[in-house]
Amino acid sequence: MMAKTQTGKRRGDPKPIQHLAEYKDFLENHRGLALTTIRAYEYDLGYYTEWLNKEGKKLEDVGPKDLDRYVQFMRKEREIDPKTCKRRMAAISTYYKWMVREEMLKNDPVYFIELPKAPARLPVYLSGDEVERFHKVLEEEAARRPIIGVRNRALFLFMLFGGLRVSEVVTIREDKITIRDGYPVMVTVIGKGNKERQLPLNEELSRAVLAWLETKRALREDDDLARKHTRKGREALMSPYLFPGMDGKGFLNKYTVQMKLKAIREEHFPGKKLTPHKLRHTFATILYQNKVDLKTIQELLGHASIATTQIYTHVEDAQKREAVMKIGKTERRI
Repeated sequence: MMAKTQTGKRRGDPKPIQHLAEYKDFLENHRGLALTTIRAYEYDLGYYTEWLNKEGKKLEDVGPKDLDRYVQFMRKEREIDPKTCKRRMAAISTYYKWMVREEMLKNDPVYFIELPKAPARLPVYLSGDEVERFHKVLEEEAARRPIIGVRNRALFLFMLFGGLRVSEVVTIREDKITIRDGYPVMVTVIGKGNKERQLPLNEELSRAVLAWLETKRALREDDDLARKHTRKGREALMSPYLFPGMDGKGFLNKYTVQMKLKAIREEHFPGKKLTPHKLRHTFATILYQNKVDLKTIQELLGHASIATTQIYTHVEDAQKREAVMKIGKTERRI
């Protein structure tokens, strides 16, 4: 825990950032960034301005050489990994670009420096057997707990068979689900930057969503039943969101989703990594292994750049390398 100074501030706390309120307003209302992303930008900028203060530099007077020294400071003195350095520099660059846009600066000094390259990391995903086991766990819970279990099955299948982020799943609105011949077939998802995209539902996911919609409808019509399972009565299910929060107005808390997945991991996948993003990676990897083109995968995942989607080509490269290595072992056994 950091010690406090006589003024009550903790040592190491970031200094105030110039024009912070206007900048945050720009990020939220013009760029459409999530509040968590905005807070991360503010954090990175705060520690950058702290370093500038120690160096006796003003933010608007910084040049490429100063930024090179800041990168070296992060890498060598603070031993920060290349990926984090790159993220912090991206936050700084976004701020400088905003200052250029507002005519406070002539150019973005980050543009002129070479950023540290982070090593490419292969996406972690479930094997075929693990997918079946995870699906079976969800089915068993749905049969055992006909309210919460049915909800959880739909919730996690959106990640596994739809590739959605947690924030995208919990903010699905019921009126954004397309019903055809009595079955959900499509959902409109609000992704990063408030960008909409259409997600087709496969048969398993469609059935899971339908079961949850029917369960919610039954609870909304029977206050005693709803009170038994929600402790608040049917008003707790009147939210416009597919997965309502406990207050009945908003949506399910992301932390609740993460803790439920953690409980599944500890009971059924001990020692394994099981996260919402791993389910998303599994969806994308299955698509790529089934020869779906990268452009389609990019659109389904809501990636802004196809460069992000290209990590799934590395999975195939890794499998090829593994196959080649097995050849040598086979020949030695012969």
